[in-house]
Amino acid sequence: MRKNMKKKGALELSVNSIVIMVIAFVVLGLILTFTRTIFKFGTEKTTGIFEATSLETQPDAENPLTLPDTVSVKSGGKKTMNVGFYNRNPYQAVDAKFGIYDCQDESGDSMEVIATVLNEDKSAIIPTITSSWQTIEGSESKGYKIIITDNGLPSGQLYICTVVVYKNGAVTDPHLLESTKINSRGSDLTVNPVYESKQIFLQIAA
Repeated sequence: MRKNMKKKGALELSVNSIVIMVIAFVVLGLILTFTRTIFKFGTEKTTGIFEATSLETQPDAENPLTLPDTVSVKSGGKKTMNVGFYNRNPYQAVDAKFGIYDCQDESGDSMEVIATVLNEDKSAIIPTITSSWQTIEGSESKGYKIIITDNGLPSGQLYICTVVVYKNGAVTDPHLLESTKINSRGSDLTVNPVYESKQIFLQIAA
């Protein structure tokens, strides 16, 4: 009788040990998943760069910049967006970031003309894009969190703006890039620091 009780006790102890081990593994898995989620969220929040696979429209060789064709920004306001960049070049896109090279209004006037009319410097009123930068290998893509800011363009108008992805630090402002380099990519970044470009309509809402 006593022997059977010992066997029963040992069996119960063994079952309890298995249950405890299963619970421990489940809790450990939950902790690891939670930690990875927090780390991923913290990295995206800090750097503003994330995996392009999470974008609704993913960039590729045919559509390397997933900016919409028309972007609306309130006068003097900001617009936050998640966009993608696919590096279709055969080399690294070193420290690649977003910027606005130039804009023109509905009459075809350049930023220089608009600035003269407003008695302002071009660099003070041209819209800007704030983004982080990252080196992206050839034929790879990344998602970017960007902020488009209106810096004083006349409201109620539609502008054609050229958005570029270029090497951070190549120039102090993207509008200082050489015009001949905007639509021609090359392997020598000392000559051409522009990785990609796209024209969009920018609506400045009143």
